[in-house]
Amino acid sequence: MSKEEAFIGSIDQGTTSTRFIIYDRSARAIASHQVEFTQYYPEAGWVEHDPMEILESVRVCITEALKKAKSEGINVVDGLKAIGVTNQRETTLLWSKSTGIPLYNAIVWMDARTSSVCRKLENELSGGRTHFVETCGLPISTYFSATKLLWLMESVDAVKEAIKKGDALFGTIDTWLIWNLTGGCVNGGLHVTDVSNASRTMLMSLKTLDWDASTLKTLGIPALILPKIISNSEIIGKIASGWPITEIPIAGCLGDQHAAMVGQACRKGEAKSTYGTGAFILLNTGQEIVQSTHGLLTTLAFKLGPNAPANYALEGSIAIAGAAVQWLRDSLGIISSAKEIEDLASQVESTGGVYFVPAFNGLFAPWWRDDARGVCIGITRFTSKAHIARAVLESMSFQVKDVLDSMKKDSEENDKDKKEKEEFLLRVDGGATVNNLFNADSGRLVGKSSDQTGRHRDNSARAAYAAGLAVGVWTEEEIFASGEKMKTSTVFHPELDEQPRKKKVESWCKAVTRTFDLVISLFDFVGDDNGENDGLSLSDFESKLLNNGDKDFNFRGNDENGSEEDDDSRYEEEKLDNNLGPINDDGPLVDEKDLKMKYFVDLSEGYKASCRPIIGLDGNFLKGNAHGMILTATDMDVDDAIYLITFSLIKKENTIIEGGFFYDYKSH
Repeated sequence: MSKEEAFIGSIDQGTTSTRFIIYDRSARAIASHQVEFTQYYPEAGWVEHDPMEILESVRVCITEALKKAKSEGINVVDGLKAIGVTNQRETTLLWSKSTGIPLYNAIVWMDARTSSVCRKLENELSGGRTHFVETCGLPISTYFSATKLLWLMESVDAVKEAIKKGDALFGTIDTWLIWNLTGGCVNGGLHVTDVSNASRTMLMSLKTLDWDASTLKTLGIPALILPKIISNSEIIGKIASGWPITEIPIAGCLGDQHAAMVGQACRKGEAKSTYGTGAFILLNTGQEIVQSTHGLLTTLAFKLGPNAPANYALEGSIAIAGAAVQWLRDSLGIISSAKEIEDLASQVESTGGVYFVPAFNGLFAPWWRDDARGVCIGITRFTSKAHIARAVLESMSFQVKDVLDSMKKDSEENDKDKKEKEEFLLRVDGGATVNNLFNADSGRLVGKSSDQTGRHRDNSARAAYAAGLAVGVWTEEEIFASGEKMKTSTVFHPELDEQPRKKKVESWCKAVTRTFDLVISLFDFVGDDNGENDGLSLSDFESKLLNNGDKDFNFRGNDENGSEEDDDSRYEEEKLDNNLGPINDDGPLVDEKDLKMKYFVDLSEGYKASCRPIIGLDGNFLKGNAHGMILTATDMDVDDAIYLITFSLIKKENTIIEGGFFYDYKSH
């Protein structure tokens, strides 16, 4: 293509916001617009998006970005050559082919509602959790689209009916957007997905790059509802009427983390880490499919054209990174904007022994524990909000180190003949990398140099690259040229000696283990005093509790092997600890009148969850040598945070084991 004026537009549909950015031939952003959209948390561990709101956010962003370009005197429409799409991966939805109406909200990638589906599959399939790994590179997990699709097929009547009638279409967010952009139900929208997004469903064969018939049969998923799989860089179709721009080709599509690999010019043997809602570390393994033995995922990196070779990657997915900062802002009110965390955390020189593990909806790589929930541990009276803020920042680095350690082990095992192991420079980008305290701490804790070259560039630019490549605006050589970028890169080097780093990492790993086995469905146990709900009334329970002494009290649990006991034997007797909580100089922090039982632990599946935090101070009712801990949930707010919850501690090898009452009462 000649050097005439050329622009590429890019839709970046993320977990919390949508953007549309317009780039010129030099890949310089000339106009953009961003819109946040609603996050729905119908139950603890559940996260949903409204697909129609996402569509509207795309429409608004395109309209406003074009207006901004025009206000600068730039006539984008005449020179707009193509549109690229990048999106949050794994997020799953189904909609009606005939009406275009979603059959249910989109189930977001971090949603953990499918744990019972996963356990069922693990128990039924011969390969257990790794049954499909050889085919798709992914373990059975709540993370991936297939288990979300199974939940929708089993739980939503509208989905069952639409599939029965042949009227259901399945897709990740890229599929939903492209189908609507190219015509939808009115003008025959294109039902497609790209190889990177398809590789995250647990349904695509990494070898054939097509839906795996055996997997579909095993899971009972009809192939007719699935989209066609295409490459990351090709002309897919044109934008239909009814949108702010029409007849412009959609020519590129990548999942957000795969787009980042392209933008960071990661060829074989090179790795990148992107910090967004979560954090995602990918190592390009070239055209070789490398199976991890250390908790990483084998996935597709990119395929830049229908006839181009596929590049593969090892990936370490971290569910919560920037989302923990949002939690401090939106749920606890410790900060009023994300950028404030650097100033707050800089007020202290360290975390003061506090470790924060943001397992809000479980832990991904390399742990893969969907029974985990977040903890903030090591709390003393000395602990301030600055210490907690710094611990939140450090949690991102610790999680990345866990992944990089696994990545190193896999790489060494796969390349045993290489005598000298070269340390790769981790290329990082995303919102957290504008925080220099985070960058410095990351180098100290991870023990690896990080290249900040692409930190101010975003995934949408990388989707623009794929689209521009398909229509001839850029060549692959231009996209991957990195020599000039490296000249101006900012590199943060490790500044902590190995022994202190090792000690901190050991403490981090201990904190991680404290998150295990905490998901345990929580639900209202007591009835109300009006007798309208089943269960022991609140007043009766208080009476029993406060007069209990050494009497036994029942709670529901599982047997020692973790299986649910039958109805006649599932109640297990334990003695209640009559300790009402930490004591200060003025006596108990609570009045016995305020004590009420709201939730108890149930280890069986199928109950609606309702999480509350559990806070203990300075070891008074934990252990003499223990410090406080906070067990967190994504829906915890300031009011929740001031609740003190005491419970009968049931200990085994210094960890809380199955069962136990949760008492919540408000602090004076």
